[in-house]
Amino acid sequence: MIEKIKLNNSNSQENEMMMNASLDGTDTGQETQDLTSDYRTLFILMYSLIFLISLIANSLLLVILCRRKRMRTVNNFFLANITASNLIYTLFAPFPFIIELENVNKAWIFLDFMCPIIPFLNTLAINLNTITMIVSSIDRLIQIICPFKSKLTKRECSAIIIVIWFISILFSLPWNILIRVQEEYSTTTDIEQESIDYEPTNVETIKLCAPLVNYQHIINLYILVLCVIQYFLPLIILCLTFSMISYYINVIPMYN
Repeated sequence: MIEKIKLNNSNSQENEMMMNASLDGTDTGQETQDLTSDYRTLFILMYSLIFLISLIANSLLLVILCRRKRMRTVNNFFLANITASNLIYTLFAPFPFIIELENVNKAWIFLDFMCPIIPFLNTLAINLNTITMIVSSIDRLIQIICPFKSKLTKRECSAIIIVIWFISILFSLPWNILIRVQEEYSTTTDIEQESIDYEPTNVETIKLCAPLVNYQHIINLYILVLCVIQYFLPLIILCLTFSMISYYINVIPMYN
């Protein structure tokens, strides 16, 4: 009889411990969910603030550079091109952010034709920015090394900017070929209370903006080329040009 009472007491204690652990787990999960929600809200607010500042600042700068004739110099032509690229990126960069934020399965929620256009425009903006900075730095280096050489005219600068746009568009076009909206099956699962087995409860079709299967190896090669054009090449050239500019401005005058 005494053993039965002890057994019942131990069972009740175990049940109480399990209930407390379950409640603790629920509280921990709720705290984690609240924390994630707070970070999400903060992230949205910060991103929206950056978006508005970038949109207003680049728009005002572009309007000033275009409307005032005395601002239409060669250097400001390059600056206007960089500003235009920043404005393009500001307008179209939020779309992937919205998909990542609102969809766990990264489903495409916009119009189908926008799937290849958005990465095309984002890549175009980065290409314009980096190539323009490279050309501008080379132009400044030539002006310092050869101060008596005739500077670029506005017509020559306009022609260079047209070439920059052509090259940028050329290296951005593959997105229009390599990715499309595709339908995939998504399965949601539940976990039984007394089992660790997963059981599929619902199957739905979702749209994804993804690379075409046959072009996956081309996508990898293309991304490698973009890394070179958008990062490594500008990094090397800008380091060289500005190092030489610093040398001609600070070192050479000391020996004259």
